[in-house]
Amino acid sequence: MTTRTFYRGYVLSSNPMALDDGWFQARVAITALASDKTLSQRFLDLDAFASRDEAVQQAIRSGMEWIDAHNRST
Repeated sequence: MTTRTFYRGYVLSSNPMALDDGWFQARVAITALASDKTLSQRFLDLDAFASRDEAVQQAIRSGMEWIDAHNRST
């Protein structure tokens, strides 16, 4: 199940990957949209967490931090 969050004109999509050891690798896709077309997309693979929820929370936080660091309109 993918979790989507909207932040500062971007869509953050997180769908942690279940690992063989029972942990979850946090992953986020950061997509900039304009009308009906994709302007850009960035993928971040992050650390592993004991629960899916922790992985989603970290992925969204990391995506927001990436947007804040790379968004020149603010």
